[in-house]
Amino acid sequence: MTDNEIWEKYSFLRNHIKKNVEWMLRHYLQSPEFQRLANKKSKDNRRMYADKIINATNGNGKRFGDIPLEALQPPYIKKYLMTVTGNETRKKHHSLLNVAWDVCINDFTDIPDNQ
Repeated sequence: MTDNEIWEKYSFLRNHIKKNVEWMLRHYLQSPEFQRLANKKSKDNRRMYADKIINATNGNGKRFGDIPLEALQPPYIKKYLMTVTGNETRKKHHSLLNVAWDVCINDFTDIPDNQ
């Protein structure tokens, strides 16, 4: 495979990855920032929160994890967070979404600014 072919495949993959909430959280869970967390319990909790966020469904049965990043807006996040029981748990879910967004913004330049 030539260098040009490699770059063409890379460009194709980069442009065709679905950049949605699930992708963002999975990317964060594989990031150096996540690996630097102090203890296993923190990591396990964040993995659990990520799965809950990804698989949460709305009244139409659509998963929160399937929302494209360019469509993710504060009202969607607030609506999701209002389904989370307990203020402390809600804050942890919100924090995870913020951290994952920040990690993705730093690693990928083609993600829209958070509004």
